Amino acid sequence: MAPAETTTPKKALVFVPAPGIGHLVSVMELAKRLLERDDSFSITMLLMSPPFAHDVTTYVEKLSASHPEFQFLGLPSVPPPPLEDVIACPEHFVSIFIADHRNHVKDMIVNHVLSNKSVKLVGLILDLFCTPFVDVAKDLGVPPYIFFASGAAFLGSMLYLPDRFDNGGVTYKPTDPDSMIPSYINPVPSTVLPSLLFHDELESHAVSYLNGEASVPQVYTVGPVVDLKGNSPVADGSQHKVAKAVTDVIEGGGEVKSKVKAMSETGRKALLKGGSSYVAFETLVGVLSGNKA
Repeated sequence: MAPAETTTPKKALVFVPAPGIGHLVSVMELAKRLLERDDSFSITMLLMSPPFAHDVTTYVEKLSASHPEFQFLGLPSVPPPPLEDVIACPEHFVSIFIADHRNHVKDMIVNHVLSNKSVKLVGLILDLFCTPFVDVAKDLGVPPYIFFASGAAFLGSMLYLPDRFDNGGVTYKPTDPDSMIPSYINPVPSTVLPSLLFHDELESHAVSYLNGEASVPQVYTVGPVVDLKGNSPVADGSQHKVAKAVTDVIEGGGEVKSKVKAMSETGRKALLKGGSSYVAFETLVGVLSGNKA
């Protein structure tokens, strides 16, 4: 009698984007790139219905048809916090709304992922706004990873500002002088916190700062992660305007043109084999696969 064949279970990753089309588009690009590098992953997307934002149903249906290897699961709706909370503090409203999905996220993973014997859950990849689900990952005994779609310098500022306030710092005012924030190489005007593409070459100062902070977990600089084909509903409505604006800048000549071309070339090299983003992505794939610490 021949021994029974054993099939190695796929490594299941559960992605939880924040509600809103912009978050889903960027998370989808990350998930697609992971599968391109390693097809032994099984990807599940848990989707919240946004209380006010753009309806993503059409986009999700398009994704389901073009990417049958992904599993898209809609989370049960939860009643939004009172409308006056939106007016008083939109950030608090979003935070409470997302946190109220915590039990639904856990139940969905238990019933639709852990119950599937052909896969093994290896991690949760959570949007920055979905940190309430870190506790779900801990309950399930898998590591959580936070997907931060903005730049490394901006991430550094988000980590720096709470420490600043805890140590007696006061709220910034528009009239304040430029501030020294460790992740930015230049002083930052109090009226704006710019964000760049998230990869090592363009943000070497910010990445060095993050890597040198003992309190900051490992950061994987996998960007830029963008929908280059313009398949998202957001792109459908504005891609021509964006393309024209970029063309106008490049054709404008002078210093701006040179800087835009240099940034574009830097970003291109980062994504090529051997580039910083390529290497960071390989490292991340190895960690998610359990092949690296």
